Amino acid sequence: MDLLKIIQSLQDFMYELVVWILLLPKTILRAVFRPGLMVSYVNQEWEKDESDRFDEYLSPALFLLVVAVVPNTLFNWMGRALVSTDLAAQLTENNLVASTMAVLTCLLVFLFWLQILSRKPVRRSMLKRLFFIQCYLVAPAQLIYLLLALVGMNTVSSWVIWVVNILITTFYEAFAFRDELKVGWFKGWLLAVLPYGVLVVIWVPLWVLSFLIFR
Repeated sequence: MDLLKIIQSLQDFMYELVVWILLLPKTILRAVFRPGLMVSYVNQEWEKDESDRFDEYLSPALFLLVVAVVPNTLFNWMGRALVSTDLAAQLTENNLVASTMAVLTCLLVFLFWLQILSRKPVRRSMLKRLFFIQCYLVAPAQLIYLLLALVGMNTVSSWVIWVVNILITTFYEAFAFRDELKVGWFKGWLLAVLPYGVLVVIWVPLWVLSFLIFR
């Protein structure tokens, strides 16, 4: 490969890295404390040409990766490291893939549910816009949950952490439901909670049945 091209590629990479570092704190603060602003930001950016989008904050997918997926991977690795002396073997590509799938599952559930409630035709452009909104909302929720779970890892039961995770996630998701369905924030929150309600309705009978069979 031409040496000049290598230098140019390295220069571009270093520039992008610096930009990411500068934009990350700003994006985290706005996403954590002003989630409604991030929803409006995606909608406003969608009116621009694709090459001009997301110039003010870190791009949604990259933000999700840096703030939710990577910390989730490290958190799970820490949990395994407590019961294993082979630390290097625990931090693998499979861990990253598993964490990515876990975060994306949460994101896709709300994306699918929101699309059903909005009753709009399924289009690639519409789904992409909603996906980017979800990135800005799921990422801070996951970050706060991981921080709380890290603090209460040895002192709080897992079900309490799970409930807290639901409350945090649905708090942020309510802003997407409010904007997309044109409802109040509280109604948006109730709609965001519904998927978890369905999960509980399915899970509780299965748990009771398994308890009766295997007790």
